[in-house]
Amino acid sequence: MSLNKFFKLIDEAIQALGVSPESCRTDLPNKWYLHRGDADMVLFFRETTLADGTMQYGATMVTPIVAVPTEPTEKNRIYERVLDLNHFFPHERFSVHSGVVYLSTLIDLNQHTAVEDLRLRIQNYSTYAAGFVAELRATQGEA
Repeated sequence: MSLNKFFKLIDEAIQALGVSPESCRTDLPNKWYLHRGDADMVLFFRETTLADGTMQYGATMVTPIVAVPTEPTEKNRIYERVLDLNHFFPHERFSVHSGVVYLSTLIDLNQHTAVEDLRLRIQNYSTYAAGFVAELRATQGEA
């Protein structure tokens, strides 16, 4: 199957946001950089073969949010906040890797096949990411 239809869908959704998809493209055909407020986002196209042999097509968005503080009280406060937030959002999830809090989401492109639907998911995610970057960095005096 040609993956170009998925790349075209992502490009059209980015264009519908009022952003040039060409300015977001990277040297990899399945990767785009986006920016909103202080949030730097990476969108990856993924294809996965499921156990039953069917193909799953998706877009993963990942954003570094804030460095985890080293001071124990602040570290616990950040961990509690992101744990609380993980229970609130249906699609987005926080994780911690190498001392950085990340926000991510997976968009199922088998279900989200309309440009407007994908645009809305990207827009909502970018709004959340920018808001959390501002909120969590401000509490550390980084904003």
